[in-house]
Amino acid sequence: MTKKADDNKKRQDFPVVGIGASAGGIPALERFFSSAPANGNIAFVIVMHLASRRDSVLVDIVDRFTPMPTSVVQGETAILPGHVYVIPPDVELKLRDGHLVTAKAANGNPHSPVDGFLASLAVERGENAACVILSGTGSDGTQGLRAIKEYGGLALAQEAAEYDGMMRSAVATGLVDFVMPAEEMPKKLFHYFGHLRETAQRKDSDGLRREVAHHLPAICALLRGRTGHDFSEYKDSTIIRRIQRRMQVLQRETPEAYLERLKAEPREVDLLFNDLLIGVTSFFRDPQSFEALDRQVITPLMENVGPDTAIRVWVPGCSTGEEAYSIAMLLHERLSPDRKRPVIQIFASDIDERGLEVGRLGRYPASIADQVSERRLKRFFVREDGTYRVVSELRESILFSTHDLLRDPPFSKLDLISCRNLLIYMNGELQDRVIPLFNYALRMDGYLFLGSSENVTRHSRLFATIDKAHRIFRRRPDTRLRLPEFPLSTHAPRLTPVPPRPRADQGDGNLQRLAERQVLDRFGPAHAVVNASGDVLHISARTGKYLELPAGSPDNNIIGMARPGLRLDLRGALHRAASTGETVVQNEITVGTNGGRQTIDLVVQPMRRGDMQDGTFLVIFRDIGGIQSEEGFAHHTIEDGEASTIQHLEHELRMTTERLQTTTEELESSNEELKSANEELSSINEELQSSNEELETSKEELSSMNEELQTVNSELTARVEELSRANSDIQNLLESTQIATVFLDRELCVKKFTPAARELFYLVESDEGRPISHLRARFKTDTLAQDTEQVLRRLVPVERTVEGLDNGTRYAMRILPYRTVADQISGVVITFVDITRITEAEARIQELTDSLRDRVVSLETLLDLVPVGIFIMSGESPGQAEFNRAAARLLGRDDGELTPRMLSAELPLHAGSVTMPRTSQPLPRAAHTREPVPPFEAELRREDGSSLDVLVSATPLASARGRPPGAIAAMVDITERRQAEDHQQMLLDELQHRAKNILATVTALARKTSNGSPEGDQATAALVGRLQAMARTHELLSRDVWRGVPVDDLLRATLNPYFGARRDEVTLAGPRVVIEPKASSILGMVLYELASNAVQYGALGRQSGRLAVTWSVGPREERRWLTLLWKESLGATLQAPEARGFGTSFIERSLSYELFGSASLAFEPDGLSCVLEFPLDQPERS
Repeated sequence: MTKKADDNKKRQDFPVVGIGASAGGIPALERFFSSAPANGNIAFVIVMHLASRRDSVLVDIVDRFTPMPTSVVQGETAILPGHVYVIPPDVELKLRDGHLVTAKAANGNPHSPVDGFLASLAVERGENAACVILSGTGSDGTQGLRAIKEYGGLALAQEAAEYDGMMRSAVATGLVDFVMPAEEMPKKLFHYFGHLRETAQRKDSDGLRREVAHHLPAICALLRGRTGHDFSEYKDSTIIRRIQRRMQVLQRETPEAYLERLKAEPREVDLLFNDLLIGVTSFFRDPQSFEALDRQVITPLMENVGPDTAIRVWVPGCSTGEEAYSIAMLLHERLSPDRKRPVIQIFASDIDERGLEVGRLGRYPASIADQVSERRLKRFFVREDGTYRVVSELRESILFSTHDLLRDPPFSKLDLISCRNLLIYMNGELQDRVIPLFNYALRMDGYLFLGSSENVTRHSRLFATIDKAHRIFRRRPDTRLRLPEFPLSTHAPRLTPVPPRPRADQGDGNLQRLAERQVLDRFGPAHAVVNASGDVLHISARTGKYLELPAGSPDNNIIGMARPGLRLDLRGALHRAASTGETVVQNEITVGTNGGRQTIDLVVQPMRRGDMQDGTFLVIFRDIGGIQSEEGFAHHTIEDGEASTIQHLEHELRMTTERLQTTTEELESSNEELKSANEELSSINEELQSSNEELETSKEELSSMNEELQTVNSELTARVEELSRANSDIQNLLESTQIATVFLDRELCVKKFTPAARELFYLVESDEGRPISHLRARFKTDTLAQDTEQVLRRLVPVERTVEGLDNGTRYAMRILPYRTVADQISGVVITFVDITRITEAEARIQELTDSLRDRVVSLETLLDLVPVGIFIMSGESPGQAEFNRAAARLLGRDDGELTPRMLSAELPLHAGSVTMPRTSQPLPRAAHTREPVPPFEAELRREDGSSLDVLVSATPLASARGRPPGAIAAMVDITERRQAEDHQQMLLDELQHRAKNILATVTALARKTSNGSPEGDQATAALVGRLQAMARTHELLSRDVWRGVPVDDLLRATLNPYFGARRDEVTLAGPRVVIEPKASSILGMVLYELASNAVQYGALGRQSGRLAVTWSVGPREERRWLTLLWKESLGATLQAPEARGFGTSFIERSLSYELFGSASLAFEPDGLSCVLEFPLDQPERS
């Protein structure tokens, strides 16, 4: 593996926790994530049953509970630590190569999404995987939990779940490590995986396995003593992996500490035993193999079977029964409906009683729909409460029984043995003993079906290969039937290897052991140490009288070495000691020795190391008396009477023969009786099995009925709670509305009343049940009894207004019939609503309405009196406008027509010769934009064909909420004003013309009067320039009808004659400011003086000169002042004048005297700088 790949593997090696939930899962998720830290290195994946074809808000809900990033899985998403991932609706989620992958669920609805994801998580992450089962109904998650445990992961379930279906199903497997509240789970997960990471960093896995392997015999002995099952010959790797997982769950650092835990707590031995029994199974696991089994075994087997024969199948290690049911389905599918069916007997055995109970019940989660075809589901299963139950026809063909393959006798005369994925957990030696056992149990030509990783290559003389790829074998017909070695494993544990003892130092202890050894050899009885099979492990001196090597090849078995007379007793004593574990003594046994006979007592005693038996036995030979010679014994017998002895022996022989005959006959009779008893027991067993199945069915029906009753009870409880809430709501509603209400029955007696009813009647609690006519009312009424009777009789409500006797409060009394949910009349309801304020408000409203009506009349009268045309368009009729009398005169209509006067909201206005469009019309425009329309001039075409010049303005009318806005327009006839303005303009034009003529005449006279001298020409030019400046200012004033001149226009008019090609060298900057006519004339002359001076001496007369004029307006002395800065830049040194000229004096006098301002001139080195200041609002001269 490259370094990059290794780094990728490390990054992907963080833990992943799969969380399964359904109904009631959201509160559990809230408690879970509220206590989860934010900086963990664990990824969480939430798989929940979500509503189909609806967007889920689960990710938003979870995001509120946790600071970890939360997202919905989309397509293929890389999984990262410290993140929370949520499954989207209608998909199946898998973990593959470090990525969460979604796939569209079949039929748009995944069968068991939790099982599917947990199975992929187990394969992907192994011991770095964990599953959490929270609240939910059904059994989804149970199969996935088995996969998590199979691969060494952690399993947690919620304690006291709101809906405990998923939790109970998980706990029933016995594989859940911890059952705890949801809020405690995150701490356990982080602690568990933190300890796992620390252990991996502190010690490598191989070192830990070696330590566990050293203590494996002692652990197996504890398991065997507690459970009766021997795991000593299972593969060490499997057992060690399970032990390591339990050490991690308990967080035990060393195998020694875990061994102490096993000795101190027997329940931990049970938990370890449960972990060792974990097996992953499913229906039709490896479908291709089952197809081959169906084709090559089931089909020929069912074709050749007769109607009175039985098909016998054995499934050892069946776990929860899926494999047995798979084979049963194949067999039932091959049954012919046309002929009598054979008997199908399937023996499903295991040592896991919980798994067998699942198989007997025959109820499996909905996730099996992914394993079993739809056709088989319809034929062999019944859907019940979200699970699938096996049909009785299939269930009756299978017998589930507790059976230890290594200890109990096998089933016999079998047609098929299916032992898949069981041998892989056994070592080679044990497999070599199991395969002959299967050969013995099968019929001639019987079949053996193994897992994909199992084979019988070392037993080819027993089995022939039918399909090597799918591990199908057949028993060879020529195999001699031999009883295999049995039992395959004894209860006694293997001999615990004793580590070599360290060499002892010389001292007193060594002398003591030497003395004890010599005393034992000299004076102790002869003895030997053997194992349970009789193999000699140790032998003392002086055993020759009792043991001798047999003829042939050497054999160290003590049974074969025993001398005549000892063998049978020794075999029996050793067998009893091995079976019972107790000391066995055989007294007065005569043993033939060399040249005589020795009477002895035989003692066989199990040897122990501490509290545990280690599988060895001490055989002691104790002599009774001395050895009797064969000759002395025979001579004494002959002397006592040889004939009588022979006769006695012959008599005993005859008696023995007769007893043997009798025993043989009794044995044959007993065999017949046993056969008969066996048949009866088989029949009884079948009846018991049938009864058991009936009881199981009854139990299931009772459980189903109990579940239905619980559901009904829950619904009733919910209904009662809803009814209680509804009653509380109605009670609070009646009390909060402050409406006095009295309920009467059909006899017009009081059933119930609200507290506010005491203000209308003299009522106390004991008045319930009294007739309404017996109650004294607090309001004026004479017809209450008659009204209630009328409503009850006619079913027509009655409404009246009544007034209280004490305070004059007015009430609206309504009497209505009381209708039940079934629309039946069950009495009368009387309600009293306080309408005192409403009555007063109605009176006030009527008063305001009258006042408003008067004001409207006054306003209409006023509108008719004003000389301005008024047009009003309301929001309710946007196409119509109402107008007053003045507007009627403007339109050329009769001003005496009746009101309301109406016309189209699009007034007959024209701009030039073009009719004004609707968007420019004042009324629609103001209503649409909701902004005032400024005054504008237009031409009004009258109905008689004439036209008027009018000034029109409009403004929107405020409207109530939800109502369209309106508008009002005002129209003034400006025809006469327009004529006056035209006449005024004509006069101004005439004045301007005459002024120009006068100035032209003055200019000509000035030039004529010049004497031709340079000084005269200069004076004449100055005068002409000043006159022309006055003319330009006068022209600007005339253009704006003597309303004033803007500063920038005045500057441009003054400077234009001097610009020439140097326009870019002059800059003007300032706000738009309009100066009154008088100030405009003065300022025009001042600017001319500055400009003419700049041409002669300043910036405008030099190539490098620049002129900048800026102005601003600011407050001063409660007036607006204009400040104008004239700044020249010569590009050379300026020579200041020696004396003040006319222009300078004119500027200063004009600003100070004429404009009440000031002028300051400064001759700076680079040019002239002049500041002019004066008020725009000229004060009146006193």
